[in-house]
Amino acid sequence: MKKMMKKVISVCCILAITFSTLIGCSSSTPDTTSPQSEDAPSEESANPSHIRMAFLYIGEEPADLQMVQDAVNKISIDEINVEVEFVPISLFQYGDQLNLMISGGEQLDVAAAFPSLSVLYSKGQLMPLDDLITEYGQGLAEEVGQDYLNGCRLGGEIYGIPILCGFAYSSGLSYSVDLAEELGIDMSNVTSLDDLDAILAEVHEKDPDIYAIAAKSTSASLVNQMLTCDMLSDSIGVLMDPENGTTIESLYETETYKQLALKVRDWYEKGYIMKDQASTSETLLSLIAADKAFCGITNYTPGIEMEQMSSTNGKRVKVIPISDPLVSSTSVSVSTMCIPITCSDTTAAMKFLNLLYTNAEVINLIDWGIEGVHYVKNEDGTIRYPDGVTAETSTYNIGTQFMNANELLSYVWEGNDPNLWQEKVAFEENAIASNALGFNFDSSSVKTQMTAVSNVINQYEDALGNGTVDVESTLPQFIKALKDAGIDDIITEKQKQFDEFLATK
Repeated sequence: MKKMMKKVISVCCILAITFSTLIGCSSSTPDTTSPQSEDAPSEESANPSHIRMAFLYIGEEPADLQMVQDAVNKISIDEINVEVEFVPISLFQYGDQLNLMISGGEQLDVAAAFPSLSVLYSKGQLMPLDDLITEYGQGLAEEVGQDYLNGCRLGGEIYGIPILCGFAYSSGLSYSVDLAEELGIDMSNVTSLDDLDAILAEVHEKDPDIYAIAAKSTSASLVNQMLTCDMLSDSIGVLMDPENGTTIESLYETETYKQLALKVRDWYEKGYIMKDQASTSETLLSLIAADKAFCGITNYTPGIEMEQMSSTNGKRVKVIPISDPLVSSTSVSVSTMCIPITCSDTTAAMKFLNLLYTNAEVINLIDWGIEGVHYVKNEDGTIRYPDGVTAETSTYNIGTQFMNANELLSYVWEGNDPNLWQEKVAFEENAIASNALGFNFDSSSVKTQMTAVSNVINQYEDALGNGTVDVESTLPQFIKALKDAGIDDIITEKQKQFDEFLATK
């Protein structure tokens, strides 16, 4: 696997997946001199160092979390003399909860950097990792690769470690196989966005009560899901031509954005999209599960179909790639592990991170629980629930394996190709590497403008991106409000930093 990852590193530095941030920054360059960050003498102590790690889950908190924690500690205490305490946090509350914990000074030693590395950095909430990686993280450095680590540099230092879950994504069309068969919709010739109009028209004609297309969620508009540019983490100044471009542009002033907004508006007016798309709590997958929506735009990567079907109550989903795969700057820095500024023992924290990235037994305990209790192995090496256990009755079902350090060490769930991870590596080898790969914008000098611009985007983008307002009249208002908020200052500063970055390549 290490050899395969080195091949990946040769072309790029993920998606996913997918978290983008429109959140303003609240402080200048981080101060990492807090006394709370001073190391305890973990190596010399006879007793294990105690660290606390944010533990993400979807749905209900796993009933057997303590059992799994105890099993992990048997390994970590023996291997590195570190005892870990899991701090359970729902994924859907994670961003707010993480911010509250760090700003409140609560001990937290290891965490996923969400909503993004750059946001946490701008708030001064992260520890620099260069020296720690050199001394205690040699294993993870080998697994991740220096190119990927450099993609998490901010202000000249590394602040995050990319989560190895696949960094390459293409736009994909997710659709209900059941509804396609029921309505007689032939999807075999769909290869791009240009093929969608005819499909949506046919679905609407055959069953107007079904939403022909739906957004992935309220956090991602239809327009933004169809874009193939490099968002550069925050969408406030983007690279429209990721492969060859060198110019930072205001996304919402581009002709590409306008034409996509007009397309979505047309779909809305024809009744293809639900009227409250911009505010509904329904997601694409929940609508497919209820036979209320036919399709939607999502990310595509090998294995995505099984991931989505886990959220559709068994309804069959197929995902068609409709763009070339891309590894962007965003896909690397947006899904990372970090050490918060409230860490009590940075040495112990880095030792545990190194264990997470290199020890398959630990990763599979965290991802799947205990063999024979929470899962069993199939003959082909994949895993499944034990007989009589379902996703609903399982006492350890977290749904966040993609956020746990090194997915490439994890078992593959049944229904997927046993060679799924090799397929992901091959997918990345064929992906376009963004010209901005490794670039991270330091927004500290324009933090006021970032906050103001983010507020404007929050006011306008959902409505424009989901077709609920007239584009010709609303888009100029949006652009003016962005300029009044200072977006040109941000673009200028980001271009300056990007030029400096390109000069070092």
